[in-house]
Amino acid sequence: MTVHIGKGEVRKDEVNVYDKNGRFIRTIKKGQQYKVYSYDNKRYAIGGGEYIEVQDGVTYVFGWITVKEPMTLYRPDGTVERTLNAGEQ
Repeated sequence: MTVHIGKGEVRKDEVNVYDKNGRFIRTIKKGQQYKVYSYDNKRYAIGGGEYIEVQDGVTYVFGWITVKEPMTLYRPDGTVERTLNAGEQ
């Protein structure tokens, strides 16, 4: 299962997209939306190792999922954290 944690929209003419090594690869135009898979105070990871920089004219809306049936939640190292119950967000 792939889950994004939020979404955003470009509200300026265009925004540069970079690969994981910081090389420019393309632009996102005004009005285009994108999914955000992780973020920090400098970047929004938009999938496939690509990111855009946090800046004016780039919006971000935090999202969540609601679990429909019990599901295991794992730590980044692969060990089990706990089981999420149906209805948890």
